[in-house]
Amino acid sequence: MISTFNFGQINSEIELEKISFRSIGHEFLLMLEDSTSRILPIQKNEHSYRMDIDREFAFEPDLLVLAVYKIYSQYGLTKNYIVEVKKCNSDEIVYSFYSNRQREKGLEPCKLRKLPKDCYQIYFTEVPTKNEQIIDYSLDYKVLISFLMVTILVLLYIILRKKNRKKSVEPKESLRIALGNYVFEPKKLLLTFENQSEELSTKESDLLLYFIQNENSVLERAAILNKVWNGNTTYLGRTLDVHISKLRKRLERDENIQILTVRGVGYKFVITD
Repeated sequence: MISTFNFGQINSEIELEKISFRSIGHEFLLMLEDSTSRILPIQKNEHSYRMDIDREFAFEPDLLVLAVYKIYSQYGLTKNYIVEVKKCNSDEIVYSFYSNRQREKGLEPCKLRKLPKDCYQIYFTEVPTKNEQIIDYSLDYKVLISFLMVTILVLLYIILRKKNRKKSVEPKESLRIALGNYVFEPKKLLLTFENQSEELSTKESDLLLYFIQNENSVLERAAILNKVWNGNTTYLGRTLDVHISKLRKRLERDENIQILTVRGVGYKFVITD
């Protein structure tokens, strides 16, 4: 085990980190009661360091955590790292945790049962502080691609949804509403079928527009009266039924358009294929 270092003689920050990781490795092996295995030269890959041990071993993850924090405390390390244990020649992560100089509460790694004997590699990846961000262009690129893919999917969904609508329901001030084989012009109170137009009453137009805006929904009689007749109780008799009958008569030339009676509730406006 390496017990002391004269850090004042070390000029390279990278070499300092490598020595620190070797110290962690030696401490870890001692906790495993292994005094014969060797820590191979620490390898640096971009923002990560890889530690290899020259033979297979089994271990309890807690021992690695203890070794890391012992070296943190002993040598006053100031950086934070993601520590990952992978199987050799594989990207499979069998254990990982976040290590930091303060050992922040709530960031303790989860405990696992003892890992079986195998060839393992230990990676230390620096986590930059807010004032010391590492620009990872490969990560930015992946995030950008993911964002673009989500955006494209959302746009496709919106386009397909609009395409599958049977009509375009617009405010009453709009000029024309496609309604099956009819064209409805609420502002002009006109309903046209094959160039033949007939004029609706104001209430017929308001009622038809309300049905269009709530296609495939069951509308209660009280809700219709409140919307079209402003809830005036004078019309709670047969007035609504009379207007429904008139609209059915005007729309009967397109059999795909129906105003269905929902007994005891109200009406439902549907357009079928």
